[in-house]
Amino acid sequence: MGLLVCFLVNEAVGLFIKTKDERSRCFTIQLKSGDGLGIVYVVSGEQEANNMFFIIDPKQEVSFEMSSMHEYSGVIVANQTGAHQICFKSFDDDPKLFSFEFYTELPHGHNLVQAEHVDQAAKDINDALKIMERVVSHQQFQSVRELSHSNLLVERERRVKLCLAAKVILLVLMAIIQLYVLTGFLNKRVPNPV
Repeated sequence: MGLLVCFLVNEAVGLFIKTKDERSRCFTIQLKSGDGLGIVYVVSGEQEANNMFFIIDPKQEVSFEMSSMHEYSGVIVANQTGAHQICFKSFDDDPKLFSFEFYTELPHGHNLVQAEHVDQAAKDINDALKIMERVVSHQQFQSVRELSHSNLLVERERRVKLCLAAKVILLVLMAIIQLYVLTGFLNKRVPNPV
């Protein structure tokens, strides 16, 4: 069983645009009517306030314009669905760097996270937690079992070594006793010269 919980709140994108002339630099983003477009930009370089930022809507009309600002932060709500052009323009030939970040927001009143989604996510998380508890319990049991078997094997190995040492000592003692008895027996049977 797999658990995938994903809450999509927004998407952020950043761009760096270098300019050395007065041409407009534009890119396109798809928006739906009512979507919010969060914008943060900073211009650096010579005469950094000598620029213009503007948005062209799907009808090719300028829907938002900001000029002579070296930085801006705000949210713009799209009035139309379609491709919107986000543009920067420098008013001189001085080199500039536009650092631009934008993110899309959900339409006003639209709530992606609803109560039934939260309840289902909480149930899924609870189920996953129970499974994880079983896995952890099983791993602990495996660890204890491996440790017990390891201790048992070490103890048996120690006993086998002790038994082997006792047998070797017993064999050496038996050999010494046999030599002693045999030499004593042979000494007693030696004939006396008369």
